[in-house]
Amino acid sequence: MPSQDLIKEFQQAIMEDYGKDIGSVQAGLILTDLVGYFDKLAEIHYRMLKDKNVIIETDKKNYEK
Repeated sequence: MPSQDLIKEFQQAIMEDYGKDIGSVQAGLILTDLVGYFDKLAEIHYRMLKDKNVIIETDKKNYEK
């Protein structure tokens, strides 16, 4: 769960940008979901780079033969 300071900062940003007042529990859940989402994106990006590197290394080996 995000810190109370981060939750309050997020609530303020939502109020300023969208004019919506959200509760601290809802703000915490949204922040937790966002962190999970970006964590998954980073994992996918890492896998893609890893797979690309494997393909590049395989191509190099085939080319050198």
